[in-house]
Amino acid sequence: MTINSRHDDREIEERYLARLRSRKPVSPEDPPRGGERSHHFSLEDRTDHWVISGAAYRNEPYTVDLSKTLLPAGKQAEHAERRKKALSTDNFYAPDFPLFHGIINTLYQNREGAFQKEITKAREELAALINTTWLITLTRIQYQPDKSAIMIHNHGQADSYQRTANNFTGPDGEITGTANTEEFLRSLLDTAQSPSEISGVYKWLRDKDCFLWRVNNPSQNSEERVARFCAGLGGSGFGCGWDPGGSGSSFGVR
Repeated sequence: MTINSRHDDREIEERYLARLRSRKPVSPEDPPRGGERSHHFSLEDRTDHWVISGAAYRNEPYTVDLSKTLLPAGKQAEHAERRKKALSTDNFYAPDFPLFHGIINTLYQNREGAFQKEITKAREELAALINTTWLITLTRIQYQPDKSAIMIHNHGQADSYQRTANNFTGPDGEITGTANTEEFLRSLLDTAQSPSEISGVYKWLRDKDCFLWRVNNPSQNSEERVARFCAGLGGSGFGCGWDPGGSGSSFGVR
């Protein structure tokens, strides 16, 4: 299906969001919080994907399918176009960073519950799947001359939304020991978790320290960068200085 107009974009997005809402496993009155176990969590291991119920995203719980294979490499703009077509094709598509984090964090928060065995197996498979990759997300960052950073989640979509860090400046480094990471990470992941809590999630996933790489100082003009999750041999981290023209694979969700 070829999308030819803004009207078509909006219609597809409305249908997509309606499908997501229909898959909520619990009521809006009982959402999982960023650092708490979901009381309605479940994990189903299917042939080519996992079905995760109770995944926290934008302060609401959803049921999300996570592919056991990565999506083919593409630029962020190409991943964005795939997402627009996802409802009509039922294919997997790239998540924004809050959904990426919501999936991993939900598994982490429920790791000692009734699905402990299933989560342990999924964690091992996910860690192997993403090892030495730099996964593109649908989060675009605008670094402003006034030192603010605008996080555009679901970039290029009708349902895009923004979070802002008032001061992005600071060095690259491990997130619990580097200056000025908390506001940036909370805006990037749309979470209330601290750098220490976030580090614990990704230390659990890959048994490696977690780093942040970003534009370190403002320039005279706004700069746009793509946010990636980096799963390198020496550590995991949030790569927030990538050129939008770069290509990469991605998690597949639906």
